[in-house]
Amino acid sequence: MVTALPDKNNALGISITKKIDKRSARRNRLRRRLKELVRQKFGVKGLVVIVARRGACELPFPAIESEIKRAFLKLQIV
Repeated sequence: MVTALPDKNNALGISITKKIDKRSARRNRLRRRLKELVRQKFGVKGLVVIVARRGACELPFPAIESEIKRAFLKLQIV
């Protein structure tokens, strides 16, 4: 799930709860992947919050990229 608000300050928030995966190493890996993906491919315009859903840790990188791209297009961020 992605939420965005227009703002003069650019910020990215990523929320990954223990429901996603009990192991912090896997949650942190997903957080790093999401952060780098947004930074490299899309940039942040305004305030953007990404909330990971179940199964996100098992997705390959191209699948995560397509999901983020779809969400950003839906919100007209890209």
